[in-house]
Amino acid sequence: MKKKKPPFTIGEQYELHEFELEDVETVIIGKYEYDVYRCSKKLCSSLDYGSLVDMLLFYNADILAKVVYKFEGYVLFDSIKLLICNKCDINYIYDREANLTILEIKDIKHKFQ
Repeated sequence: MKKKKPPFTIGEQYELHEFELEDVETVIIGKYEYDVYRCSKKLCSSLDYGSLVDMLLFYNADILAKVVYKFEGYVLFDSIKLLICNKCDINYIYDREANLTILEIKDIKHKFQ
């Protein structure tokens, strides 16, 4: 049975999912350095998110600060139930060239561009 609730929460520790993540890169955004990981194919496929094709997680000092969901095609969300928290900012982007809907959920204290 596929899960509707995401296994990640903004502010949680990297160690909770370290064996389900694939290392991508380290980036500097503003004054913060982030270790970026990709959610494993196995974990992504266990989620009931329709056309989800990729999920990137940004950790600062082993604390989850941002999650980027990528969906194939144009996706509308009736209510965003993915990693919502009181101190989060949400960006919704449709990339027509790539035909991807991108949903970014991030901790407000980190000044992402």
